[in-house]
Amino acid sequence: GIVIRDVIKIVTPGTLTDGNMLNDEVNNYLGAIYCKENGFAISFADISTGEVRLFVDESELSETSVIDELSRFSPKEILYNEKTRTLKSVMEFIREKLRCSEKILSEKDFDITLNKDVLLGQFNASSLEDLGLTQDIGTSSLCGLFSYISDTQKAVIGRFTKIDIRSDNAFMGLDLTARRNLELIETMRNKEKRGSLLWVLDHTKTSMGKRLLRSYI
Repeated sequence: GIVIRDVIKIVTPGTLTDGNMLNDEVNNYLGAIYCKENGFAISFADISTGEVRLFVDESELSETSVIDELSRFSPKEILYNEKTRTLKSVMEFIREKLRCSEKILSEKDFDITLNKDVLLGQFNASSLEDLGLTQDIGTSSLCGLFSYISDTQKAVIGRFTKIDIRSDNAFMGLDLTARRNLELIETMRNKEKRGSLLWVLDHTKTSMGKRLLRSYI
């Protein structure tokens, strides 16, 4: 008889879950940037581990701040809105430094009203308040991120439980240049772990421990 065929999953650099294709010492992040005239938000998700992180700055749209956040997580794939594409330095950093996959999404993908249920479904939550979210640009970024995850994975992942939310004034920041000079996770000359602070401190025994220590640093 006729066999029904359908796409059951789309594999992209930021949505890999196969352990044989991943480096178990680092997270495989998918990121989503949502920029407006007066601020921006960036969210990251690692489908393989269920980690979700969100950074929000509603005080100004700073290209330097966007680049600093991207450099902290080094996503393998980036999603962004039309406004982000006008930020020349950010786009150069994505293409020349991160060299990751990129995709522009429509404003509908970031629309909270249209995608709230998709976001809540991935966390098995009943409201935005349950996730510590409000109707702001941070939630818009997450809606774009999880609408894309839903479109590619064709299913509820089942690993996402909470969102690590950080605002622009939560911690003292170290910009990209400072982190490079301090050689926190890689050396300046060879871009290797050996010789960095992470290399000195890393006596962890498991992949989970290695990723956790790296995130702390």
